[in-house]
Amino acid sequence: MSIGGAATVAGSAMAIALIALGPAAVGLSSVGHPAGFASGAHVVPRTTSAAGSSNWGGYAVSTSNNAVSDVKGAWVVPHFKGACGGLYNFSAASFWVGIDGWSDTTVEQIGTSVECNSVLYISAVTYFAWYEFYPSAPVALAMTISPGDQVKAEVKYTSSAGFTVSIKDVTTGSSFSTSKSVSANRSSAEWIAEAPSSTSGVLPLVDFAKVSFTGCTATVSGSSHPVSYYSNYAVTMWNTAGTAKKATPSALGPLGTGFSVTWVRYGP
Repeated sequence: MSIGGAATVAGSAMAIALIALGPAAVGLSSVGHPAGFASGAHVVPRTTSAAGSSNWGGYAVSTSNNAVSDVKGAWVVPHFKGACGGLYNFSAASFWVGIDGWSDTTVEQIGTSVECNSVLYISAVTYFAWYEFYPSAPVALAMTISPGDQVKAEVKYTSSAGFTVSIKDVTTGSSFSTSKSVSANRSSAEWIAEAPSSTSGVLPLVDFAKVSFTGCTATVSGSSHPVSYYSNYAVTMWNTAGTAKKATPSALGPLGTGFSVTWVRYGP
């Protein structure tokens, strides 16, 4: 995600690619996946369906309009792998939680990114936090983010404040929160690793090896539950041609609140 306007984290055709490049386009099929809580609580098993995207990898829950009011998740900021250099090299990866974007044209989201930017063999790898109320432009935060930091994030909706996006770097103690009233469907929840897009299309995906999401919950119709409580989508990121995987999600963990996304290739 380039704050200078070269890239956006999600939205428009990029986010809608989740549907356009879905299971039928890439030959994926639905699979059953049981859900579960700790302490022996009984949960009716839900279904995990496989989906494909040219820019998202992770998990999503799709529901009815005006149903989602809160999404939470945490992750450890992954390290950049490989070399950042060359005549021109701009690649990136973003990690976030959010509401909307699965089947509509708004996204309310907050997360972290890592970018490799090399021009005329002068290169830099940067880590930063950001938020976005798409279609408004993303906003970079004045927080120092380092690889290995544990980050917690939340997107919450209330009728009085609208959408509140919050992020805390548990490692350093720094945090940020802001609210904005926007028109949105509130029809999906997401926990995503993303290949951001520039004006020329989806960017190459930075090699982040693996990112692990934990504490992933959503509040739908007033009740908060793990991802596995809901029928959900496990989203594999494919190249733009739909012929090769770029990042793959693991199965949900035993508590239904955690999973990992593993980098496979740059793409785009």
